Amino acid sequence: MMLKKSGTPVYQKWHEACLRYLDGREPHYGALWLTYYPGLMLEWYPNALIVSQVIPRSPTHTTNIVEFYYPEDIALFEREFVEAEKAAYVETAIEDGE
Repeated sequence: MMLKKSGTPVYQKWHEACLRYLDGREPHYGALWLTYYPGLMLEWYPNALIVSQVIPRSPTHTTNIVEFYYPEDIALFEREFVEAEKAAYVETAIEDGE
């Protein structure tokens, strides 16, 4: 089961939110990524779609515009799910930046 063990407390909260929303069932996938060259990325997570547009500014600086999309019932009524998923995403983005 993919959501039984998490690497950090932030991911643990997101795993718990996923399992709660899915009534304890495992999602069909953990993550799917699509990159459309030169700077568009689509990331599908359980009940979340993230669109990132990466814009190079210089050899050492890049701007990443990130948009989060959720099913309507999650966006309107599952604030804990949204916050937990965004926190996990940001934690990974910080690690990627390092």
